[in-house]
Amino acid sequence: VAAAREGVARFLDMIPVGSEASYGFNNRGEFGNVGLGTPIAVVSIVPDSIKNGIREDQNIFVPVNEWRVPITVNGEMRALLTVAKVGGTWKAVDFGASGLASELGKFMKDRAMDIAGRRVELLRLYQLHSDFLLLTDTTQAAAKENICPLTSATMMLERNGQAVKSVYSKATLLPLIREDFGREAQNEQ
Repeated sequence: VAAAREGVARFLDMIPVGSEASYGFNNRGEFGNVGLGTPIAVVSIVPDSIKNGIREDQNIFVPVNEWRVPITVNGEMRALLTVAKVGGTWKAVDFGASGLASELGKFMKDRAMDIAGRRVELLRLYQLHSDFLLLTDTTQAAAKENICPLTSATMMLERNGQAVKSVYSKATLLPLIREDFGREAQNEQ
């Protein structure tokens, strides 16, 4: 949060005049009402970790030392500030993603009951260009994850001819992802 507070003004100043809408703002006047939302940790999956299947107790979600901090105006998500560890220090390194911020804001508002009492992380599958929200119930002895596809993940699943659900468990999603990782690896060759 400290790194986000320190970096947000610098990134707002870098927005070219007239390009505010591309960054989720109606006008520069809104910059004075900017707030920071709750940071969202980014996790990923190493494709090799699911190559031969998974065990139910296996933790395959790997932190990538990156957080997305919602930039808000009057409580509405407008953009995301990326904070990453650089040389051992947390720094604001990127800014934008107004479309993803809008989608996250809508999801959080519409599904507030689903999120209550859960840890929220952004599951980013870099090789598949896909994002999911990982909702982990931390009140149970064995943490249970619900995995919700965002637009990029929905598009990837549909493109690969897979049925899209609004919520997946680890056990139902990972076989699909394993298939997609394999397909992507073949495309790269």
